[in-house]
Amino acid sequence: MIDIENKKVLIIEFSTETLRSLNIFIQMSGGKTIIARSVANAASIAMTETPDIVLMNSALPNGDTERILKRLRSAAHTRSIPVLILVENSLPFKVFAAKNANQISYLRGSFDSDSLIAALDNSLQQNLSNKSDTLYRQDVAA
Repeated sequence: MIDIENKKVLIIEFSTETLRSLNIFIQMSGGKTIIARSVANAASIAMTETPDIVLMNSALPNGDTERILKRLRSAAHTRSIPVLILVENSLPFKVFAAKNANQISYLRGSFDSDSLIAALDNSLQQNLSNKSDTLYRQDVAA
């Protein structure tokens, strides 16, 4: 298992409350956070900061989740950065087509700091051990 200590995590989140929780969980585990509150600045932040992983909500407004994934995957500099998408059980969410699913992991349901950190660790490990177009899913019971 990879430790997220000293790993840069780009958090793309619009909810202040969720952002605060994610930020605390990651920093308490030794990770470094970079915050993007909109798609408009998320791609440019990813290009300049080169995060080790991107953490984002599946429910970003206006279809922004899919837009940011397309932007990240279209640029050579950000194409290989793993992405962990948080999916609430109550929300319908389509898993992106295989061509867009490269190095994308999902954490579904309610989560605490331990399950979030484990999912980030697993996503980073998956990225290191398997550079092919596989989809790794992790479902967490609500």
